[in-house]
Amino acid sequence: MFSDEVWAMGGAHTESWVTVKEDGSDRYWPENLQHKYSKAPAWMFHGTIVDGKKGPAVFWEKEWGIVNSEQYDRYILSNIQAFLQEHPLEGYLWMHDGAGPHRSLETKFNLF
Repeated sequence: MFSDEVWAMGGAHTESWVTVKEDGSDRYWPENLQHKYSKAPAWMFHGTIVDGKKGPAVFWEKEWGIVNSEQYDRYILSNIQAFLQEHPLEGYLWMHDGAGPHRSLETKFNLF
């Protein structure tokens, strides 16, 4: 069982506005048009591949905050543990990379 996460990015995210004189006389002049470019919206997706098929997956919700050990254990590790408990006879081994929350002492303590 292999797992990893990826950031899914949305399209370009811009806001535009026009500055004008108080009397509105230069409203449509191109030099008065300004664009503000901000960071594109993004969502983290954590998925697994099990026996060449889709396994458990989670979209990281914005209200969960940053991906730290506590949140990783609560939302990702618990999902993996539930899947493995449902399939005890298959003998799956779980692999993940060396990202900070994956190798923290808290996560190592909470592993199965």
